[in-house]
Amino acid sequence: MFTGYFKQDNLTKQAFDQEGYYKTGDIVQIIGNRQFQLIDRKKNIFKLAQGEYVAPEALENTFLSSPLIDQIYVYGDISKSHVVAVVVPNQQLSTNHQEEEYLLIKELNRIGIKERLQPYEIPRAILIEREPFSDKNGKLTGTLKIARFYCEQHYKDRLNRLYNDQQQIEIEENISQMMNQSSTAIDSLHAVRIMSLIKKKYHVQVPIQIIMSAESSIHHLSSFVANHKKQLVVDWQQEIELPHDISTCSSATAQQLDLSMMDHVLLTGCTGYLGVYLLHLLLKNTAMTCKIYCIVRAQDETKAMGRIVEVIKTFGLNCEMLRKVIPIVGNLSSPKLGLSEHVYSELCQHVQIIFHNAAVVNSVASYQQLRSDNVEGTLQVLRLACVGRSKVFHHISTVGVMQGSNHGVIMEDDVEEHGSYARLNALSGYSQSKWVAEQLVRRARSRGLLTTIFRPGMIGCDSATGKCNLSDWVSRFIYGCVSMNMYPDTRGRTLSVLPVDHVAEQIINLSQNEKSLNRHCYHIVNQHDLSIDWMMECIAEVFEMKRVDYSVWREEVGKKCDLSERHDGALHEALWPLISLFGKEFPSRGCVFDNHRAMEDVPSYSKCSTTMSRELLQLYAKSVVSRNY
Repeated sequence: MFTGYFKQDNLTKQAFDQEGYYKTGDIVQIIGNRQFQLIDRKKNIFKLAQGEYVAPEALENTFLSSPLIDQIYVYGDISKSHVVAVVVPNQQLSTNHQEEEYLLIKELNRIGIKERLQPYEIPRAILIEREPFSDKNGKLTGTLKIARFYCEQHYKDRLNRLYNDQQQIEIEENISQMMNQSSTAIDSLHAVRIMSLIKKKYHVQVPIQIIMSAESSIHHLSSFVANHKKQLVVDWQQEIELPHDISTCSSATAQQLDLSMMDHVLLTGCTGYLGVYLLHLLLKNTAMTCKIYCIVRAQDETKAMGRIVEVIKTFGLNCEMLRKVIPIVGNLSSPKLGLSEHVYSELCQHVQIIFHNAAVVNSVASYQQLRSDNVEGTLQVLRLACVGRSKVFHHISTVGVMQGSNHGVIMEDDVEEHGSYARLNALSGYSQSKWVAEQLVRRARSRGLLTTIFRPGMIGCDSATGKCNLSDWVSRFIYGCVSMNMYPDTRGRTLSVLPVDHVAEQIINLSQNEKSLNRHCYHIVNQHDLSIDWMMECIAEVFEMKRVDYSVWREEVGKKCDLSERHDGALHEALWPLISLFGKEFPSRGCVFDNHRAMEDVPSYSKCSTTMSRELLQLYAKSVVSRNY
């Protein structure tokens, strides 16, 4: 009878359950009254990319029923969706390697179908091993079972190459079918179709230039997809683990919410579209003696300040009180924000409120490409927030983190902390990076840091000047329509847009409300939908345009993209990033986001949450056209 491990109390405790039963580590299936079937050892079972668990020993025993197979080792990887195997064939199976491999794969499939195995349980590719497994060569244990750890180390590199080769073949076959289905001659619209099919199947955004390039081939395109697909495998559970050093014992108080009483405020992302409006309001709402630290990427502090002044002037905002601004040259993704020990220590000891708005916004870049800035940057700012003086941490996120959710209406309490990773994998790299950042902020809150998350929806133009973000798709859409003298019939499609100055105003107002101490998240959205058809009708009153069927407009966009690169650089720059957005139908609005909590906590919210007026839409269009691309 086993009573425990000698002088290892922790191991002994782990070996027994609360009732004193020994945990054998076996996985079994109940097949009848007091009847069990042994499946495998718990430590041997592995998980595949789609979340399915595989018991390799059970599969190996099943495949050993074949007279063609003497020994087999089944291998799987969490980043892959199926298993592969190392096979020691029967010595009587004498033929050339290629035919032998074909026969063995065929045999594995025959047995898999016969035994009703799941497709992912049948090896799609194999390594043929001539040397039998034995305890002498380390591939079997003393009890003549597969020595899994040794076999994994011995074969892992070759099996991973096998996975990659198999993936390359499958991708080439699929892309070949896609290209054959589209057209023999690839124009912009056919390229968009291929690009959409690839993105839907592999979650890889292929630049349209690669598809349309004269040098492009099926092999070239499949290699691009395969290489980028390798980068897509992310362990989301690991990504949202908050490092142990991010915690605080000093809790902020309600007094720290009043900006007029604060002496030291830190703002990140102040040169971005929303960031400059947040800075504008912080300058207005803080005391004359307040220092507003702005971390900017630049060569020196003079150039950092120059960038801040330039963006303020670009949007026609007030440059007065800029003496409050303390520009700091740094890099959020670097340790200690890339600051000197003295400057970092000063921020830790003096800052009372942090508005973390900085992020790289890119709808095409992958999660891996954005992780450094959007995730690691958030971690570094959280570290600063947990050192020295107690601080309030306001995090600017996006409603995009919840897109694709099964909820009919997304509430402000909806987190989906351990939600569907399938949904997460389908998001853009930008939304993925912001989702991970949100989870890290929530975990920091559970460790004592006072945090609030703000999720803005679509951010529109300035409600007074019409100044806008030329990079967003609505601005590009308007510019393209005006340039082509036509706009599509969207058949009732709507947008939820809130002017940028209203978004910034509500973030600042809510951040000072005592109720935010007990709130985790606010949605900064407009509950009054804007009809796209009506928006374009208003703009057509000042710019000559005609309404056409969506299919006609879409075809014209494709033609313009083919021609404008040579003849109209501005039009090409505006339309090119949009071409993948427009499929057979005009894009739908997506999820609906409830913001009753924000409306309840700040009554003035309802005054700015109204449909954009005819005059503002026309001002918006004039701003888009005059600023050019």
